[in-house]
Amino acid sequence: MLRPIFEKIGGAVLRHHHRLFVSIGCLGVLALSLLIPSGTLQSQSMPHSVVDQLQPYVRAMQVAGKSSSKTSFLLLPTLEAEELRVGSWVSGSPVLRLSRVGGPSKGWWSFKGRVGYRTGYPSDRNDGVLWQGKGVTAAFHLGSGISWGRVSVVLHPTIFWAENRDFSLWPVFFSRQPEEAYPFRWIDWPQRLDNGSFWSIDPGESELSVRLGQWMAGLSSRNRSWGPGIENSIVLGRSAGGFPHAFFSTAGPLSTSLGAFEAQWLFGRLSRSSVFLPREKDAGRYTTGVTVVWSPHSGLDGLHLGAALMKYGPWLEHGWEMVSDVFRSGAGDQSDQLGSIFFRWVLPRSGFELYAELARNDRWAGVSDLLLEPEHGQGYTLGLQKTFGASPEGTLVFSAELTHLEAEGTSRVRDNPTFYAHGYVLEGYTHRGQLLGARAGPGGIQQHVGITTYSPQGLVSLWLERRVKDNDAFYYWAERAPETVCKYCKHDVSFEVGAEVMRFVGERELSVFADITRQRNRWFEGPDVWNLGVGFGIRGLGGFTPERSSYER
Repeated sequence: MLRPIFEKIGGAVLRHHHRLFVSIGCLGVLALSLLIPSGTLQSQSMPHSVVDQLQPYVRAMQVAGKSSSKTSFLLLPTLEAEELRVGSWVSGSPVLRLSRVGGPSKGWWSFKGRVGYRTGYPSDRNDGVLWQGKGVTAAFHLGSGISWGRVSVVLHPTIFWAENRDFSLWPVFFSRQPEEAYPFRWIDWPQRLDNGSFWSIDPGESELSVRLGQWMAGLSSRNRSWGPGIENSIVLGRSAGGFPHAFFSTAGPLSTSLGAFEAQWLFGRLSRSSVFLPREKDAGRYTTGVTVVWSPHSGLDGLHLGAALMKYGPWLEHGWEMVSDVFRSGAGDQSDQLGSIFFRWVLPRSGFELYAELARNDRWAGVSDLLLEPEHGQGYTLGLQKTFGASPEGTLVFSAELTHLEAEGTSRVRDNPTFYAHGYVLEGYTHRGQLLGARAGPGGIQQHVGITTYSPQGLVSLWLERRVKDNDAFYYWAERAPETVCKYCKHDVSFEVGAEVMRFVGERELSVFADITRQRNRWFEGPDVWNLGVGFGIRGLGGFTPERSSYER
């Protein structure tokens, strides 16, 4: 009886979601500030938009047995200051120096600037909202946050400019799409974003959250990641920018007699890019998902098990159907779903971790389907990290990761559910022209090997990467190519080698980076091409208190 009423209310609210986020944010801060007793502002945790960039370091220190952090690193955490006071960066990093300062703190501020140049074509380095096209790309992140009791407010927008110079595009197969669109399938993952230089202003890592004991809820546009992958997270990754969403999650590992638990639920709205069906109105898409992580005790310390499920579909009139969609199942609807199970096993006495994610791109037709062809629609990631010589003077980390999203052999006898693409939701699993999952992409394969050294002066990182572009589309193309063509010679494969050096200079972090890529058989029939990328960056962080700066002098 009450459900139609809730659906009407929910539908009206969700149709005006842009104004909703602003209104609820302002009213929420006002209401909660009246409810919370006045007193000294406390900085209960480090700013997440800054800590997120420290996760590889703290994760490596956890593997080396030098960190007290108990987080699983299977969903994007907010690390407490105590968890950062470890390893060779304690005396050097401005962020870690700030975390050592006790006492009252009203809040923090941070800035980050990054300028890069590419000679050939766009490249994705898990850089969120940024579009690194050909030519110059300049990005600036400026933010501030404040905590008052249980309420935290973060304003951390991103402003960037992309020269986005012209380069050779492959012909698009679909008449309704412009020449910049993806050529081989319906998906909002363009070859080139727009047809010239452009500016973009994005909410970035902004968030309003309320901490309720060991739980937290809020409204956010931050970039989230689920799963163990460092380079590729299949269900939810960092290849695209964050989308506006509501969330409810644990504030950290929740300790119980069965072990520690972490969980997160979110609901948000996705938008298309200016390139996708530009003559048609964007009706919007919703996405909703849930992930749960279990870290058992009793001799299994270091083992973390998790599962994630995400659904997305056309924006619906009845809001309640979208919000609850992740918990419903059934054939015949127009939504798509992908899910995964994963684990991460940390052995700090050996300085070693092993992790894996097994994903599926669609539901099973039934028990018989599961038993006969469990591999249909699957993808996976396998990875490891090994640390050497962990000490205050320095730590070396070796990492290797494989991601495989190519269709299995079952696609020869039944429809192939390519990852991130869908027959009803034509934009696919994307937000503003970038993938929400693994940057390996639909039908893609990626191998990544890296070495990073951490020292009191900063870091040096080297990597080697091999990427296979959309093998699902390749086999479709190969079936129709002339017999005179050497088909197995035409896989679109890129080989990349790169390096980054970051140094602490006073209260700033300065970095330079470079990578060079050789792409064989661009778009299967195209030439072999080179792509060189170079750039530099600067980052700073500070805290402010009633009497003094949070930096140690």
